[in-house]
Amino acid sequence: MLVKVIGNGLTWTKRPNTNFIINDEIIFDTPQSSTKFMNGIIDYEKIKIIVISHFHSDHFTDFHIIFDYLKKRKNKEKVTVVAPRSFLKRFKKILNLLELKKNIQYIKQVFDIIEVKGGEKIEKFGYTIKPFKVEHQVSISLGYVIESISENKIVGFSGDCTVCDGLIRIIENSQTIFVECSSLKISSNHLAAKEIIDFQKKYNDKKFYAVHTNDIVYEKYKYSSEISIPSCNDEIIV
Repeated sequence: MLVKVIGNGLTWTKRPNTNFIINDEIIFDTPQSSTKFMNGIIDYEKIKIIVISHFHSDHFTDFHIIFDYLKKRKNKEKVTVVAPRSFLKRFKKILNLLELKKNIQYIKQVFDIIEVKGGEKIEKFGYTIKPFKVEHQVSISLGYVIESISENKIVGFSGDCTVCDGLIRIIENSQTIFVECSSLKISSNHLAAKEIIDFQKKYNDKKFYAVHTNDIVYEKYKYSSEISIPSCNDEIIV
């Protein structure tokens, strides 16, 4: 299972916002400017699934640009979108706000949309996708466990969250976990470096990669053995 780390940062960093391409077939999150950083890396003809964790700008804003690429591709197979509830309503509002209302008519031609709340099991294109509700002080935020059935590989993505039952379930149900690490200080909204280190000690049979790092965390741990922070454009085989 190949995970391409397009970005490892967040809104207030010079590094690209965190998102991933999995096996060249799945896009995980579509943050602002992600399409610029995916250029030359992604082949939109191969994309089968897009997964959205929540609707903050550093996870969702470029979706309408990806939609435009997919609308023009030669491969007319629908792309499955797995996203929190209210996705379609929000996406239509964005198209209206951007004066792209005419594109609304193409949504059903391009996408098979599955809105989830956590706890579901989606099986598509040889993958099993399980969303888990996580705590992030928004209406709904999801982390995911994605399994490649043919490869027998299971990868977890925390999304944005703090320590919660959903995060624990993602960790326990994954072999490798890409987990947000937004700060040094423990908070009620994001995960901190110390919490990642503690998880690694507790679940020492699993591999953790810290992403969504602010500049302070990145500079402190980028060469450290305590936390593994993948570089932008890293390709990680799991």
